[in-house]
Amino acid sequence: MDIHDERRSEARLALYRTWNVSVESDVLGSRVAQVLDYSPSGIKLSLAAVSGLKPGSRLAIHHPGTSCSYVATVAWCRQQHSTTLVGAQLVQTAQPCARRVEDTLQRTGQTMATLGLNKKKQGL
Repeated sequence: MDIHDERRSEARLALYRTWNVSVESDVLGSRVAQVLDYSPSGIKLSLAAVSGLKPGSRLAIHHPGTSCSYVATVAWCRQQHSTTLVGAQLVQTAQPCARRVEDTLQRTGQTMATLGLNKKKQGL
């Protein structure tokens, strides 16, 4: 196993180990969210329905049990039944997290468009 295989394996483990994240903001307080998709520049989350969360809101995201933390700015949010879907652009990422996300991105071929963060697509 070379270093690239090892990093891909670590990224796969991180994906499953960190499926739920802790999210904090002035609007939300602190709550658990589920990661639906991510890239080095964005993240898509699902959380229990909230009101007052708007584009431009700041989120502090932490993967429990790891040193991975992010600061993100909400790009869009949509209510879907009893949940809120949120797409956010990552503003600041802890270095170990950036490497894990980058490795997983390369492995899966995901892009910002899969997160709905493409500004033209969203009409922003």
